Amino acid sequence: MVVLATAVTAAPGADKLAQTLKISYDEHNFLSEAHPKLRPVETNTAGIFLAGTCQAPRDIPETVAQASGAAAKVLGIIHGNELEREPATAIVDETNCNACFDCEKVCAYNAVEEKEIKNRKGELIKVVASINQGMCQGCGACAASCRSGCIDVQGFTDEQIYAEILAS
Repeated sequence: MVVLATAVTAAPGADKLAQTLKISYDEHNFLSEAHPKLRPVETNTAGIFLAGTCQAPRDIPETVAQASGAAAKVLGIIHGNELEREPATAIVDETNCNACFDCEKVCAYNAVEEKEIKNRKGELIKVVASINQGMCQGCGACAASCRSGCIDVQGFTDEQIYAEILAS
């Protein structure tokens, strides 16, 4: 028996693309899904889906099935008039933010942005961290890294956690 099949390698630059998009990849530079059984076409970055040989060598039927799954996920996002997001997202107390931007360094979702606070005359008062609510996934990495303690995850503030402890 003769098998006529060539070896498949990841596309050149796939690792750089994965780093730019903030998605994971394996040691062979194939892109990795969020979970192989529960989320096979999704990545850990919201809105980025995978299909076909960008993940691993695949045959045509499997690639078509994955492409249909990815297309269905995209249709689910753009179908309605409003986008749904994670309800537990980070919020910044702008009065206490010292603009160290340690939160920006640890955010895997690029949700931390600089925000300029100006007075009524339009003069710059200070620069603080701000969370893009559409990109935040509520992981809490920014809150954990904030030395000034000005970032909380909605639903998980210190007061809410203490109240939950005291209630039990």
